[in-house]
Amino acid sequence: MVQKNRAFYEFLDPMVFGPMNEEHLSVWIDDMLTNAGVRASGVGRRSQDLAGPSTRDVVQVALRCFHNCRVKGEAAPEDVDAAFDDVVAEQEPLLLARWGELTGLQQNVLRAVAADSEGLTRASSLSRFGLPSSGSASNTAAAMIDDGILVRGDSRTGYAFDSPFFRRWVQRTTLGDVGLGEPPV
Repeated sequence: MVQKNRAFYEFLDPMVFGPMNEEHLSVWIDDMLTNAGVRASGVGRRSQDLAGPSTRDVVQVALRCFHNCRVKGEAAPEDVDAAFDDVVAEQEPLLLARWGELTGLQQNVLRAVAADSEGLTRASSLSRFGLPSSGSASNTAAAMIDDGILVRGDSRTGYAFDSPFFRRWVQRTTLGDVGLGEPPV
């Protein structure tokens, strides 16, 4: 809408928002939970470890942790693991539907990225995940970046899921299909 020949071209000043400082967000989450009656230590940091880098995803997990821990009045990092899996379970119908829209090749690329056991285009990955060639694996991953499913990442495969919840769902639900166990959270 703000590009040339669009409705708001040169009408608005673009504002670029970068990522939130991780330490600040971590302390803020622990303080917010504590001020709301759930003593928290390390919840913000663990929420970022599991759901980061998106602030929205991190806060969603921290909020679930808060709701889960209200009765006992305290929350620890291990409570975040359960909260993360609760968010995945809540989203399961949507994740399953998204999975069903993908081709077999796309599903296998996602399995490889979720497993992160080695490079996506290595012969062992191609064989393990039923990928026909390194080119098809790379092209499929690139297309899924365009679709907003994957992003470039620091992982061994070079890719990461845009949604940490989809990644966890793929790990929990589909890695057994290729003889791999579910990795820890």
